[in-house]
Amino acid sequence: MFPLFESVCIVNGKIQHGAWHQRRYEAACRAFYQQAPAAPLFEGIAIPEECYRGKYKLKIQYNKSHRRWQFDPYLVKRIGSLQMVTDDSIDYALKYTNRSRLDELFQQRGDCDDVLIVKNGRITDSSHCNIVLFDGRSWYTPDTPLLRGTARERLLHAKRIKAAPVMIDNIHQYKGFKLINAMRELDEVPMESMENIFPLQ
Repeated sequence: MFPLFESVCIVNGKIQHGAWHQRRYEAACRAFYQQAPAAPLFEGIAIPEECYRGKYKLKIQYNKSHRRWQFDPYLVKRIGSLQMVTDDSIDYALKYTNRSRLDELFQQRGDCDDVLIVKNGRITDSSHCNIVLFDGRSWYTPDTPLLRGTARERLLHAKRIKAAPVMIDNIHQYKGFKLINAMRELDEVPMESMENIFPLQ
């Protein structure tokens, strides 16, 4: 059983932002197991030759003492529309392998590409990404994410985005949005129109 995992971007054979994943891995082990991990996240992982051209996702599942991993080709897909859904009790503070509730919410997307999860009236995340919002001058991200993604944390640290309260009734004051995660860089995905975020049904 591997209750936790990390998704890491590999570009042309190189691990992207590995230190941020190592940091979250260590924090997750302390939170879940009350101890430091048994080994560094990337220890013993050899990148296959086929991963030296293009973008790949390295998924590392882990438990208290063991890890297993796999590499898969990755193509960044456009996520241009979001259906708001609500769940006031959802908890995804760690990157759990069990994503059953997120998958159930994703099934409520209707004709949209993904969902935007609202918890207690506050905007959180999509099913796989943190959201960032543009006000015409700066990029903001909700200060109540379900998961503090590594890309989100890295961009906050670099002061490229800012955390702010984003409520269900003020989200449309922004001019556009992007969805980011370890596989989706801020600069490589297009900004989408706020008209493509659909209200709760």
